[in-house]
Amino acid sequence: MFSTFSTESHLTDDRRTPWWERRWLLIGYIVATVIVTFQRFEPDRHGIFALFQTAFFDLIAGRNLYEVGVHRLGGYRYSPTFALLFGPLAILPFQLGVALWNVISIFGLYAILGRLLPRKPAQIARLLVLGDLVRSMQSSQSNALVTTLIIAAFLAYEDGRAWRGAWAVAGGAAIKIFPAGAALFALIRPFRWRAVLALAAAGVVFALAPMAVTGPARLLQEYHWWFAKETAEVRPMYAVMDLVDAWTGRTGPRWPTQLAGLVLLLLPVAVRRDAWSAPAWRLRLLSSVLVFCVLFNYGAESQSYVIAMTGIAVWWVTTPASRVHNLLLLLTLVFSTLARSSLVPVDFRMAVLDPPRTIVMPVLAAWLVMQVELLRQAPLSGVEAGQDQVATIEARA
Repeated sequence: MFSTFSTESHLTDDRRTPWWERRWLLIGYIVATVIVTFQRFEPDRHGIFALFQTAFFDLIAGRNLYEVGVHRLGGYRYSPTFALLFGPLAILPFQLGVALWNVISIFGLYAILGRLLPRKPAQIARLLVLGDLVRSMQSSQSNALVTTLIIAAFLAYEDGRAWRGAWAVAGGAAIKIFPAGAALFALIRPFRWRAVLALAAAGVVFALAPMAVTGPARLLQEYHWWFAKETAEVRPMYAVMDLVDAWTGRTGPRWPTQLAGLVLLLLPVAVRRDAWSAPAWRLRLLSSVLVFCVLFNYGAESQSYVIAMTGIAVWWVTTPASRVHNLLLLLTLVFSTLARSSLVPVDFRMAVLDPPRTIVMPVLAAWLVMQVELLRQAPLSGVEAGQDQVATIEARA
């Protein structure tokens, strides 16, 4: 946790603030959770949750998790480990499982933002992500949980807890592959070699965990089927690669664009070793990684953008105010959050708001600005960076 970002006066102000002023957004999150749960209370309206639930029973029954036509909504695309870990929810009555899944996902993100940021900027960030969070949970998606695990990994490494960070990274990667990028936070800390060993061990544990119910040969076959499914499908989604397809008029290979994005992500890390010790710089890197995990994800959907919106929200509340930042936030809220909501008629969305352009472009623009700022930010000592971040956060609040 960023203890350097808290001050005694801030804590004193919190104690004097009425409880309803400190908790009004928590009440809003509770209301949103109840509404989302009851909107999709019937099993046939919670296809993704049913997909996760069925995958668990298929795993323990020794069936192919990735066989085309077995599942709804295009089939299961997650790891065998996630199918196993979903077991405690899968065995519950359907409505109870859905309700608990929503509570874990929504309030996990609410809580982790409270650990990452002081109260006022955390409240602003929670408010900014709420629209995308609700849209993701209306489909019972795992994106909110992935976001929580990425931030949890970051906080663990900030606290010097290599094993806790490793479990968070491995857990996120077991859901979706891209959260493995959170391992980058370990590589810029002084204990990087210990963290790498912990990451390797946690990764092996998570990868082999399903062996308890499948046996070695069957698990290896499941991974083979999973890899074949992921490499065989090229579907129009909501990533930079799809934006390139829209511009060029043809569907090209994904890896060149993904490689270019990875180079841009790692460039500031490689050339700004002098800034690794600055908490403010590392926090900006967290925002960049969150956005990257969506922009260059070949499987990104509109519901995935709660991950990117969290990165943009954290970046906006913790960096100096500017017209550029404000404009990018506004464009993201309008074209990535509002334009994908039920407030905009479906026919208008499909006919006018071309998804790769409207949802990707403002987020990509914000990410490129983040990368420039990571390259240009003046190096500060840890103490100076913490003081600078406090001043920035309080100015935002």
